[in-house]
Amino acid sequence: MMVEGTYAQEFKSSIAPSRLWKAGVLDVHVLAPKIASKFIENVEVEGDGGVGTIKTFNFTAVVPRLRNVKNRVDVLDNENLVYKYTLVEGRLNFKSNTHQIKIEGSEDGGSVFKFSGEYISIGDEEAAEADAKACKEGHLNMFKGVEAYLLDNPNANA
Repeated sequence: MMVEGTYAQEFKSSIAPSRLWKAGVLDVHVLAPKIASKFIENVEVEGDGGVGTIKTFNFTAVVPRLRNVKNRVDVLDNENLVYKYTLVEGRLNFKSNTHQIKIEGSEDGGSVFKFSGEYISIGDEEAAEADAKACKEGHLNMFKGVEAYLLDNPNANA
């Protein structure tokens, strides 16, 4: 049974959009192993970071169901702060899974981080929803980790 679904979330940050974009999108391959070392062993990058680049997130033994995830960059819009990618390997119960990150400015000079995803499962609805929830939580935790890192390191480029 296949299930199609979507998920979305957003959170506000006091970090300026351009800084959150650089750290949380452009330099995530550098920061992820630092801020989530319990879960992420390293990130390998094949390409120049732009469209077509493959980023492989290699997980530690703490993530028993998944050794790695490969993402392909589909859109990298530095002007509008929009990043879209597709999981091409390590998709758990998904036949396909795409994500979009958009960072917008907020009235107080900070940011609004918006994350959304679409999927088609290869499993039942319960398994698909559990994996979708794990994707949402993982992205939210990663961006909160990026935010905390930037707040703790105000002079860091990332």
